[in-house]
Order: sequence, then C-alpha cells, then structure tokens
Amino acid sequence: MPASADTSADPALNASSTEENPSSEESPFSGFTRRTWIVVATVVSVVLLLLLLWQLVQVLLAVFAGLLFAIFLRGVARPLRSRFQLGDGLSVTLVLVGIFGLFGGLWALIAPSVGPQIDEMAARLPGATERAIETIQAQPWGPWIIEQTPSPEQLVDRAADLSANFFGAFSTAIGGIAYTVFALVLGVYLAINPGLYRQGIVLMVPRGRRDRAEEIVQAITFNLWQWLLGQFIMMVMVGALTGIGLAIAGVPLAGGLALIAGLFEFVPIVGPLAAAVPGLLIAFTLGPLMALYALVVYVVVQQLESNVMVPVIMKKMVSLPPALTLSATVIFGVLFGLPGVILATPLALVGVILIRMIYVNDVLGDNVPPVPANNAGKMADLLPASAREHLKDRMQGRAQSTAASGAGSNDGPADAPAEGDGARSTPPTGAPANAADAPDASRSPHP
Repeated sequence: MPASADTSADPALNASSTEENPSSEESPFSGFTRRTWIVVATVVSVVLLLLLLWQLVQVLLAVFAGLLFAIFLRGVARPLRSRFQLGDGLSVTLVLVGIFGLFGGLWALIAPSVGPQIDEMAARLPGATERAIETIQAQPWGPWIIEQTPSPEQLVDRAADLSANFFGAFSTAIGGIAYTVFALVLGVYLAINPGLYRQGIVLMVPRGRRDRAEEIVQAITFNLWQWLLGQFIMMVMVGALTGIGLAIAGVPLAGGLALIAGLFEFVPIVGPLAAAVPGLLIAFTLGPLMALYALVVYVVVQQLESNVMVPVIMKKMVSLPPALTLSATVIFGVLFGLPGVILATPLALVGVILIRMIYVNDVLGDNVPPVPANNAGKMADLLPASAREHLKDRMQGRAQSTAASGAGSNDGPADAPAEGDGARSTPPTGAPANAADAPDASRSPHP
C-alpha cells in the first residue's frame, strides 16, 4: 500500500480542513441574519424618530411659524437692502421698528373708536344670543333645534368640569403664549442671518445634489413669501369690504367686526365662518331683518373673495387647489389642533413643492413648476447665480435629451426614450470644472 493513501478517512485532517475552510452553507444564513438585523434596526430607528417628532410636534410647528415670520421680515426688508445697500441685520431691525411703529400708530388711531366697540360687543353678545334663541323658538322648526342644544343644567356641569381643569387650561394658554414668543424670536434670528441656516441644511445633502437642494430651498422660501404677501392683501381687502358693507347695512360695531374679519381671513375656510358668528349675533340684537342684512354682507364679501380676489391676486402670487386646501385644513386640524388649522395652507404648500421638485421632476423626469401658479420665471430671478446657471444647464440637458430621443425615432418606437440620456452620460456644457462640485448624475436622471 503506498504512503499517499486516501486521507479522507483521517478525522483529524477533515476537522482541520473544516476549520480552515468554513462550509459554504453557513454564509447564506449568516448573511441573511445580518440583513435581518439591519432591517430591524432601521425600522426601530425610524419608529423611534417618528415618536420623538410626534412628541415635539408643537415645537416643530412653532419653528415653522418662526420660519414664516422670518420670510415675511426678509421680504419686507428686501427693498431696503437693494435700494440703500443695507446689511441684513440693519434692514431687519428697521423693518421691526417700522412694524411696531405702524401697529402703535394704528392702535392710537383706531383704539378710541374700535376699543369701545370691542367692549360693547362683549357686553352685547349674551343678549344677542338670547335674542337669537327667542327668534329660533318662534319658528316651526325652533323647538327641535332647542332640544338639540345643551340644557342649562348641562352647561353648569360643563362649567364645573372646566373649572376643575382650570389649571390645565391655564397652562395650555401659557404654553401657547410661550410658543408664540418663541416663534417671533426665532423668526428674527432666522431673518438676520438666513445664509447660515440655509447652508447648514444644504450641507446635509450629498455634494452632487447640493445645487438642487439650494433650488428647492429657494423655491420654498419664494413661494411662501408670495403666499404671505397674497394673504396680507386678502386680509386687508376682506376687512375693508366687511366694514364698509356692515356700516352701509347699519350693523353696529362695524369697525370691530371688520377687524375680526380681516384677522380671521388668515385661516382658510374656517376663519371666515368664525368671523361671521359675532357679526350675526350683534345684528340679531336689532332684529332678524338686520341679521339677514349682515348675513348678506358676509356672503357677498366671501363670494367676491372666492371669485374675484383669489383669481386676480393669487394668480400673481401662489395658490393651491381648493380641495387640497380644505383637506389640509381638516387633516392638520385633527392632528395638531388650532395651530394645525392656522398653518395648514403653508404646510400643504411646502409639501406640494417637495413632491413636485423631488419626485415629479427629479425621479419621474417631468418638467413642472414647483406650484400650480405660473411664477416659475419670477422664482428663477431670485436664485443665486450658481443655482440659476445649474437650473439653466439642467433645462438645456433635458431639451437635448428630448431632441436626441426624437432623432432616434426612426430606429425604434416613436415614444421610446433615447439610449443613454444625454443628461446621464455627459455633464451639461456649463458644468463646473471641478468634478467634486459637479452634480452626481448617478443619483438622479437629471444633472
């Protein structure tokens, strides 16, 4: 028998071979286990992050309100910066001084007349409510309405419950004031030095997508400013028309009611309805006919707002579809309460911009403006020079890709995309010479 006999029968050699070369059947199991743990850790992290954000939702809403206030301050201070070459801090400070001076002057002007009207309105509301109840009871359908309303005993019980929860309600009110002050102070800081915070957001994006991130941030800022400007104009016009209409109809306290209507116009859909309640109750004190006159005034003003002001004013600013605005108001109101109702429209606007620019344009490859309104050209004027050139090059890349697709239609179906989109294969003509600063084409179908 030769010395080199079959060694497979030697257990020691087999064990040594097994230790040096682990079985290939174990690696798929270990890889599957590792992937499973990665998925579980990712899901747990996302859930914990969502829970944390839910706990901080009031703070996040206050931060968003501060962002809106900062955009408002920057928009108002922009003419001062461009005309007098002022710095951000000085221009914003002058705007704040002007705002305080304007409100102080308006208060000194209208307080002698509107202040007593507000006090008289508060004194008249209980009597107006009783008069409204008596008028309803006199109608054939009145008793059924009264039966559906709470009885005095039920109101007393509810008042007792409210007094039991007084400290909770008091702390909620204090919290609302604190969040408001926080939003105002945060807005001032953001308005004085916006570049620092914008750069911090952009730096969290991969290098090849930072130009696109800058475009998205600028689009959100510009469209929120357009919306704020449109809302301010609408508030002034609705308040003025309501006051004039109520004064012509002979409804008392027209100035105070006009102020309420103008302020409540900021809240979509719900605000105008809530603003009409005190006006109708006050008009009831002079009889059902006066209440009818007041109702006609509110209805006419709202019709003018919906059919004349919104198409004319918001067409030049920014607007959302009414169904989307209503849905956002209901959803955010249910989730976040009154702050959600107040901020529903700007939050929905930000969501629409993100979906259109990131998903529709970058992922699906379409070319639609950030919002339905036709303000894409004006938005481009506000972009920084680098972002504006990048946007121009990206549009040229799309046009070249479309032309290449049409030229190759003889070799394939008419609607088939060209093989190797020009926006993917070659950078645009104006791409930066430094490859590290050039957009990463592998991450998106567009440069």
